[in-house]
Amino acid sequence: MFVKTCATVGALLLVWLCVDAVETRRDMQSLKIGLHSELTQLNARLDRVARDSRSEVGQLSARLAAASSAPKGGGDSDKLKASLASAKKKLASVEKREKLNTQLAQLQGAYARVLEAEVLSLQKNGTAAAEKLLATKTAIFKSSTLFPKSKSELKGLMGPIDVLAGRWKRGDFKVGATRIKKVLQTALKKRTAS
Repeated sequence: MFVKTCATVGALLLVWLCVDAVETRRDMQSLKIGLHSELTQLNARLDRVARDSRSEVGQLSARLAAASSAPKGGGDSDKLKASLASAKKKLASVEKREKLNTQLAQLQGAYARVLEAEVLSLQKNGTAAAEKLLATKTAIFKSSTLFPKSKSELKGLMGPIDVLAGRWKRGDFKVGATRIKKVLQTALKKRTAS
């Protein structure tokens, strides 16, 4: 009787783990699709704005050169210089936003790789899971410098990532990436809220 009960509990636990792995994989796929779509739209908008700003700077530079070579002098040249300065400032702002959005996309990609690593660990594929998890360190570290609200938390993940990867390589799958995922989710929420 006891053996049958243990076998039934074991079978139920195995089914639950399989269902959980399938759900995690489905969630990860939908997250990847959503992130990819958002990133594509964001990059398209940023490219348009940057292209328009560069075009405006080029046009204003040409007009300024033409106005400075003209014998009139005075008001027209000053207006063009002010317009050029404004356009350059706008371009710098767009490039800064583009850099931040690229870094945000990299952090979202790191989060997706953490999810993939966790799926691999649930499948008891420790080496692949550890490699996938360790591959996130560079993106997370670079993101920490651009996201001051989450800087210490993101840099604080370097040790736990190494420890968890080591455990997974040794075949110890008792601990998941819950803490790492929580920190990344918090950082992403803070960044998208600002």
